[in-house]
Amino acid sequence: MRRFIASLTGKVVSHLVVLALLVPFVSVAMLGRATAQIQLQPAWAVIEFKNLKSSGTSFGKKAAEAVRSAYSKTNDYDMVSQEQIDRAVKTLSLSLPPEGTVNMLRIAQEVHAQTVVTGEISDYRIDNVGSGKQARVGLRVVAYDVASGLPVNGSYVAGESTIRSGVADESVLVDDAIAQAAGAAVHEMQSRTLPKATVLNTLSKTALINSGARSGFKDGQQVLVFRGKEQVATAHIVDAEPDQANIAFDRVSKGVRPGDTIRAVFPIPEIPAGAKFTAAGVLKGNRSHNPHGNPSGLITTLLVVGLVVALLSNGNANSTDIGGQVKAQAVNDSNYWPGPAIQISWTTNGFFKGNGVVGNGPAAFQVYRNDIPNVPILVAAGGDRSILDNDQVKPAYGYLDTGGVVGGIICNYSSVTNATTAATNAGVVKGRPYTYSVEMVYGVSSQDIPGQGSSSGTTSGGTSGTTSSSSGTTSSSSGTTSSSSGTTSSSSGTTSSSSGTTSSSSGTTSSSSGSADTCYFLTSKTNSVGTATTFAQPTLSAPLEGATIQSATPFTVGTVIGSYNIQVEYVLQVSADITFTKNNTRTKTYSAVIPSNTQSTISLGVIDPSTFPSAVRSLGKGYWRVGVRNPSDKPGPLADSYTGLRYIFSLPRSFSLFVSPPSAP
Repeated sequence: MRRFIASLTGKVVSHLVVLALLVPFVSVAMLGRATAQIQLQPAWAVIEFKNLKSSGTSFGKKAAEAVRSAYSKTNDYDMVSQEQIDRAVKTLSLSLPPEGTVNMLRIAQEVHAQTVVTGEISDYRIDNVGSGKQARVGLRVVAYDVASGLPVNGSYVAGESTIRSGVADESVLVDDAIAQAAGAAVHEMQSRTLPKATVLNTLSKTALINSGARSGFKDGQQVLVFRGKEQVATAHIVDAEPDQANIAFDRVSKGVRPGDTIRAVFPIPEIPAGAKFTAAGVLKGNRSHNPHGNPSGLITTLLVVGLVVALLSNGNANSTDIGGQVKAQAVNDSNYWPGPAIQISWTTNGFFKGNGVVGNGPAAFQVYRNDIPNVPILVAAGGDRSILDNDQVKPAYGYLDTGGVVGGIICNYSSVTNATTAATNAGVVKGRPYTYSVEMVYGVSSQDIPGQGSSSGTTSGGTSGTTSSSSGTTSSSSGTTSSSSGTTSSSSGTTSSSSGTTSSSSGTTSSSSGSADTCYFLTSKTNSVGTATTFAQPTLSAPLEGATIQSATPFTVGTVIGSYNIQVEYVLQVSADITFTKNNTRTKTYSAVIPSNTQSTISLGVIDPSTFPSAVRSLGKGYWRVGVRNPSDKPGPLADSYTGLRYIFSLPRSFSLFVSPPSAP
């Protein structure tokens, strides 16, 4: 045996035996890799199109082949072959193209496709171009989600073939135009395809997902929620931020939970009624005939006039509010205030009323908070559009109080005074949601108020300020009492020894901030769009500053939950940059955590260093911080200046990664 093994023949046999033993393991490994690659590619099926112009041709099959070929070139999908579709049609005893959406979905389910694509050929024609011919085709392509049966993407395009000689077969020209249209439709649909997002956490009516505006999601966009291949809800995007967004549920069938996936839905174009190619080769639908000519100019004029009327009438110029929007956003930044605070900001439109104390514009804005609804807690100047409510006790303001009267035509207030009283109104409290409202103090010239135009001056009592009962004139009097109570009490026709004014006044306006020919009014209150909750900056617990991280490590933070029964959302960030900018993969935001009850320390999870951004792992060090917010706030805290995320962030902590020492030589 030893001689045999040592011989050339024995060595060859030994190597063959070893190779035979290794083959099964290599095959299993290759099969696992191939299976993994197949699973990464979603299965798409393309089913024969309907030919709305002529059902007796093969153009519907050509359209399906062209669309399948265009999608195959993207390398993004596992395309179901036509042979598989033909077998499924035979098994289900159906025909192509299928009649109705139900039969189409049955075929897709039979071939285990996640998305099925089909459509219609609306029209085609052959034109003589110079000495050759050219075909034009109108093609509508629609992608359906098989689990929900809903259309999720689509396109309607016109395709043109290349110009060929006059002897070219017309079917070849149409096939070429179909291929061109299919390529354009698939390109358009691919440009609108968004990556699937994942649900991070849920509330009763909303959920947080891990993709946002940077991925293409935008407010109002319709989405589908899946658990595996099963649809569990429909929703739409709200509050889209750069790298995350919230979804609001429209219909929930089985509840939504973390880990569910999100798929965007795009509007599907319809084929216009009677869509045909015009003599100029343009694809258009039928339009109703108007025997009186084209009214578009008149309609446009009426719309413009209607808009102007709306802006200048009750909608704006005579509206009862500030004509804009009020937002409240929590801040925790020494640039604003060293402690918890809320910034209230508002907008007005170009048609708001009145003259301010100086120049045109509002005289002031009075700000109210929901816990002190009847007294302004802050007063901003007429030129301001934001103000800060902090944790300090506030004085009670009495800038202008009309007793709840909004607007008006009686000049009861010809002055505005900032009469503050002792500081008795509490500042904001950490962990309590607040809402705000803003009203405008505005001035109007007395000449513009009905019944006030003949006055040369007005007083707080509302009198005209003229000596109306005098039957004569005063020799040197100007005829008006600029600061008098309005009349000379005992004059029979002359005011003896009068110098033209009455010396004593029962109500003056001389100390007002506005002139005597300006009257001041209030708008109604405009409420903030949502709540705002302020917190102290989170206090990081573990790991400690400068800690060395070698393996999976628990990250914890001190609670910011106060005595108010609200949910609080925490989020952990790890970055190679202390400013946490989002360049490449330098910053990673981990799943947000919402604790279920009051705790002294919040666990943010056990994080494996292998999941840190590549820049952190290559440098061997990095930074981490924690953000906090009330997920019910709208729009949320002021956006972070570097990341755009709406959280109140802690100060960062540094850490190092453990690097194994080199092996001994």
